[in-house]
Amino acid sequence: MGVRRAVQIMEGAASPQDPVYSVGEIVHNPHVVRALELGGVRQLPGPDDIDGDVGVSTARAVKQGRVAITAHGVGERVLRELESSGLDIVDTTCPIVTRAQRYAQKFVREGWHLLVFGDPGQPEVEAFVSGDLTGVDASSRFEGAQPGQSVGSHAQASACGEGTRKAPS
Repeated sequence: MGVRRAVQIMEGAASPQDPVYSVGEIVHNPHVVRALELGGVRQLPGPDDIDGDVGVSTARAVKQGRVAITAHGVGERVLRELESSGLDIVDTTCPIVTRAQRYAQKFVREGWHLLVFGDPGQPEVEAFVSGDLTGVDASSRFEGAQPGQSVGSHAQASACGEGTRKAPS
């Protein structure tokens, strides 16, 4: 759902004469990325590839125009930095990821310790674990939670398999 939606948004938003600059790969499929490039999507380094303020770095590279947030989403800090850059934002974040990020932020504000199960290098997981959230993989223990603290969990939306089915011991 999210990847197809992101591709459709980018196909409709970009053209070779009016490009959209993607902050990282819109999707993890090299054939789709290449087709989007031919249609006017220009890929920039992603948040993990930039030291410092993503908005400033992106604005420096783009100067004016539109930047796209990938289907995997970005953390609150990166979103604020991009918003402050003065560039127009095309948000292709998967609605499932957006909803999960909002719930995660709500739980953390309410004092919950949140565990995020998934691939630590995956952009969706990186967006979750930026800031006050604690990311762990399924083989980790519930480290970091305080005695008596409520604990919540989230699994990477694109994850499947045994690693997301087993609870840590």
